[in-house]
Amino acid sequence: MYRTGNAPTRQAGFLTGYNDRFTRNGDLVRKPGSSQSWELGSVVRVGFMRNLTVCEKHSGGEFILRSDSGKFYSFVPHMGITAI
Repeated sequence: MYRTGNAPTRQAGFLTGYNDRFTRNGDLVRKPGSSQSWELGSVVRVGFMRNLTVCEKHSGGEFILRSDSGKFYSFVPHMGITAI
């Protein structure tokens, strides 16, 4: 899995965020993470739905989102989005 020479100390895998590809320096390539900001007032994309504004953030990880048309949605990561 590692090249000889300047082998990286990080393990590749699903949970670490690194894959098994290497840069020219021999370091593992970092997988890109989510570039969305989930702060109040931010515009996010959930699946195929775009331009959803974050209105509320609840303690259980639930987000209340508002679309451009004025509809409200409840979103829980890894559980899905539902219309309210």
